[in-house]
Amino acid sequence: METPSHLDLFLRQQETEGVVQSQGHFTMAKERALSKIAEFQLPFHGAWVVKLIQCAATSGSAPIRVDLVARESRFFFQADWLSLEEVEREFFNPATDTDCALGHLLSALWAVGLREKWAFQIGTKGEDTTLIWDGQKLNRVQAQRHHDCTLVSVTQRSKESGALSWVKSLAKAGSLNAEILTTLTRWCYTSPVPLTVDGRRIDTLYNCPKHGVGLSSFPLSIGFGSGALPDVSIPLGTYQDVPAAQDPRGPSFVAVKTPTDYVGLRAANDKSRGQLRPVAKAPVPFLLTTHFKWVKDGNTQSWEPSSETSTFHWVRDGVVVDEEKFTSFSSRCSVGVFLSAEGLPSDLTSFHLAECPEREERVEKAKRIVSETLAKLGAHSDPLDEAIHSGQKRERICAGAFFLLGLAVVWASPFHGVGMMVGGTLVAKNAGATEKKRVAEIKTAIESFRTRLAKQTQV
Repeated sequence: METPSHLDLFLRQQETEGVVQSQGHFTMAKERALSKIAEFQLPFHGAWVVKLIQCAATSGSAPIRVDLVARESRFFFQADWLSLEEVEREFFNPATDTDCALGHLLSALWAVGLREKWAFQIGTKGEDTTLIWDGQKLNRVQAQRHHDCTLVSVTQRSKESGALSWVKSLAKAGSLNAEILTTLTRWCYTSPVPLTVDGRRIDTLYNCPKHGVGLSSFPLSIGFGSGALPDVSIPLGTYQDVPAAQDPRGPSFVAVKTPTDYVGLRAANDKSRGQLRPVAKAPVPFLLTTHFKWVKDGNTQSWEPSSETSTFHWVRDGVVVDEEKFTSFSSRCSVGVFLSAEGLPSDLTSFHLAECPEREERVEKAKRIVSETLAKLGAHSDPLDEAIHSGQKRERICAGAFFLLGLAVVWASPFHGVGMMVGGTLVAKNAGATEKKRVAEIKTAIESFRTRLAKQTQV
């Protein structure tokens, strides 16, 4: 059984004994203002998680660690500038600037503590006390141990009662953790510092929902467009192993096929990544991706081409805050482009950029840069040819095994043995034929996309 945390022990003690030391309080006007902010500031239910990552990502270069345990969600990061006194003071101040690291943190805490009425705990480096919000008030209590970093721990306060209350409580906590995981992989994969969830890195462009490694997509190459635009930090995990589709905890969690099962695309991607010169920042990084769908027709199953629109992903303070279409057409090969949203105005939620001339100018520049970079990228040369070599090698190994098996049984059954040997020879002769055809189709799709994009940017 999991050992109760400091937050859990505090809440239990409060229920039985009450709390003596309570520091935080509202004035009536501030309470009303903050209740409105907590209710309407963030655009979707799990957005508070994104705000926490923004706070952590802008606080320094130290890794961010997220542990999703049975009853709590714990976020560890370095924020040496943060003090409990400052949090305690600004938590009750609706006029706090929400565009800075502290503002990101407060937006998350207001959503958790005031809107959801969940309990949370904040511990900072070297302090003897910790702050705990019990769902109604902020309490300063003695810390069980000194923290070597900032800790934010969130737990749902279950209102269930009865014999099965603990089961319902665990089910709700599991649902919350699943939501947090989905939110992190959907919006926070662009983190400029290592971001680990339950021991697995998710800071990689390959976690892009539409253009990363997914159930219907696989990136062929990465481009780093250069031009007169603000830089975007490249997630460090981008240069490591390609993650499992859709879930950061490993391939065993996803029991469905992905395009990596077909035509040696993983071998092609490995070759492409091996040719990359890692860069820390680029004005217009992008993924060139091919798209598929898994089609079942009676007893036969196969990968068939599918289409997707190209997309701009706007990044601010290490997370995706908005998206928009790059092209007006869908295509078998498309691009996911990452642009900096720094300095651009947004609405009150901070997740939707406002229309303005600067935004339009960045979009037009990025389109030209991507078109020019694609012409030089050569993503349809050596890396894709590696897919053919991988398929040939795999089929020749199978053909050799089939031939040897036929040779072994030819004395017992000449007819079957010779048949197996002939079959093995034919397979070896035609090894890689399917891959050659599919790779040729992908190369044609890349060239078609590049041509259409070039025409669109010239208009």
